[in-house]
Amino acid sequence: MPPLATAVHDGVMAVGGRMRRWVVVFAGGLLIAGLGVFLAVQNLDKADTWSSVFGLFVGLAGLGVAVSAVVGGRRQSGGQSERRSWTAGPVRQVDGVDGDVELDR
Repeated sequence: MPPLATAVHDGVMAVGGRMRRWVVVFAGGLLIAGLGVFLAVQNLDKADTWSSVFGLFVGLAGLGVAVSAVVGGRRQSGGQSERRSWTAGPVRQVDGVDGDVELDR
C-alpha cells in the first residue's frame, strides 16, 4: 500500500519566525535612528559627505541582492510534481499550476 500523503502547510508562520521578524525590524529601526543622530550632530558638509558614502554602500548592497535574486531564480527548478501517491480524501490545495493537470484514478 502506498504511503498516505499527510503533510499540509497552512501558511501560518511559526512563533520563532515572528520573533525573528520583530528583532530584525527593531534592529533596523535602531540602526536608522543611530544614523540619523550621527548625521544630525555633524555639520552640513560632513553630513552630506557621510550620506553620499552610506548611499554608495546601500546601492551596492541593493545591486548584490538583485543579482543574487536573478541568479537564484534561474537555478530553481519550477513546478510541482507527485508520482505514485494517493490520498484518502479530497486534495486541499494545488498552487500555481500552469498547463495540464492530470488526475489518475
